[in-house]
Amino acid sequence: MLRKAPLWLSIGLALFLAACFSKEPEQRKAYIEFLQSRIIDNKDETTFPAMTSRQEEAFGPYVDSFKIMATFFDGMNERTGVGRNATKSPMSLPGAPELIADPTLLDKFSASFLQRARETKILVDTADTAKARLQLPDDLKAVYDKAYDRTVSKRGRDWANLEPQWTGVTDQMKKLVAFVRQNQSKIQVQGSGLLTDDPAILAQMQGILKDLYARQDALNKAFDAL
Repeated sequence: MLRKAPLWLSIGLALFLAACFSKEPEQRKAYIEFLQSRIIDNKDETTFPAMTSRQEEAFGPYVDSFKIMATFFDGMNERTGVGRNATKSPMSLPGAPELIADPTLLDKFSASFLQRARETKILVDTADTAKARLQLPDDLKAVYDKAYDRTVSKRGRDWANLEPQWTGVTDQMKKLVAFVRQNQSKIQVQGSGLLTDDPAILAQMQGILKDLYARQDALNKAFDAL
């Protein structure tokens, strides 16, 4: 005659078997080590690791959280030119002679930059929304948050910081162009330089250029932070 096992014994056996066959602890441990070594401890912020098929199998369900960051980086590379293994460099602005000849060039460059900034914000917002849906164990979440901040949030902050620096440079360039055009009878455009024999004009122009160079330096440093 068959006898039913006590309920507590059935539950205990089920939990025991689940623990024996669960790969989650190993998957979590392997994923934590990957995030720490390949992202957090990686000193080259211009690169982002690719995940092999073997690693995808080893990390189990946690692969989805990695794909959030990978999708962000691929999007940055495609839309803004700054992403996986991309070289960081500021957009090259036209020089004063080009702008004096065609002042609309600056507006065209600004529109291109602002579009890149908007694309970056969209990518960050999309990644943030996906991240908010994740349910990670506390120990993994602590490590993942660091990796995510380094690869997604920081880049979003850096691009946001670029906008005022960019505006500062373009405003000063517009000021220089307007000054030269107002005093074109006293200023010569020679090659990539501006020449004048008028001491008063020279002093004013040097003041504008000094401020412009300082703003350009700040912009370059902001780009270097990407």
